[in-house]
Amino acid sequence: MTKFKLIDIEEFRASARAGNTPKGTRPEEGIMRAATGPAEDMGGRTLRYCFSDGTVDRAGDTIDQSGWDLAAFNRNPVALWSHMSWDPPIGTASNVAPKDGRLMGDITYAERDQYPFADTIFQLAKGKFINAVSVGFIALDWSFAQDKDRPFGLDFHKQELLEISVCSVPCNPNALGAAKAAGIDLTPLIGWAEKLLDTHGSAGSKILVPRAELEAMRKAAGGGRSYVKAGRALSKKNEDELRAAYEKIGAVLASVEQQDGGEDDAPEADGNEPENMPSPDNRPADEEARALRQREAEAIALRIKYAA
Repeated sequence: MTKFKLIDIEEFRASARAGNTPKGTRPEEGIMRAATGPAEDMGGRTLRYCFSDGTVDRAGDTIDQSGWDLAAFNRNPVALWSHMSWDPPIGTASNVAPKDGRLMGDITYAERDQYPFADTIFQLAKGKFINAVSVGFIALDWSFAQDKDRPFGLDFHKQELLEISVCSVPCNPNALGAAKAAGIDLTPLIGWAEKLLDTHGSAGSKILVPRAELEAMRKAAGGGRSYVKAGRALSKKNEDELRAAYEKIGAVLASVEQQDGGEDDAPEADGNEPENMPSPDNRPADEEARALRQREAEAIALRIKYAA
């Protein structure tokens, strides 16, 4: 897995146009480039993919498929999900090599009991509910296109493969809904999306999946309602904790009200006050303290109920 910072190809283009990506040097940043197309089922838990080809993409860029350097990748040929190199790999790659103008290869997915999330991705890919893969690579030799129809198009002549990923770009909510209807367990995918939503934009985080896509994926996969607090989405776990806290505060309020309206403080039948009855001099202070506690509890409850 790569230790390089990954950027998308538009960031590389902007840097190159500004002259910040000199040719003939090994850059410190890797580039992500996605490809789409259904995988071929090779039997068992192995699917065969086209990771890259030499066609001109929508941005006007090309990759020379004969220029791949695979040596470093083959020393640790793992497959990732959405370039999340800090998460466990979802499988291993094999037979990765250029063939007939395309970079082809197999991914064998981890077993369900080893990694439930990997199994969810396998079932989605096998069922053709997700069809995208992406390569991360270092541009060793590149040039701007000379074709006037491709202004500032990039032609990559030699590149070092860093990693391969299965990904959901672009997310297709209808496909996830169909996958759920087909009986595929999407719970691990919901958990993954919620974890990223909780950390999206936090200090030190580098999220490669757009927030809007995460929200759409979570909703399509059947995740619960998203609550927002201070500009960030609450995960299902946090939402449950807030609801539990709200219910506990409700119980405290009910207890306070019962003490206020109950018979504990009423005079006894013989006209004598209970032994634990506050003295007349202390009653105003006790009632004020009780009212203050109630107002505080109500304020906390309202902040939780209408968290924003």
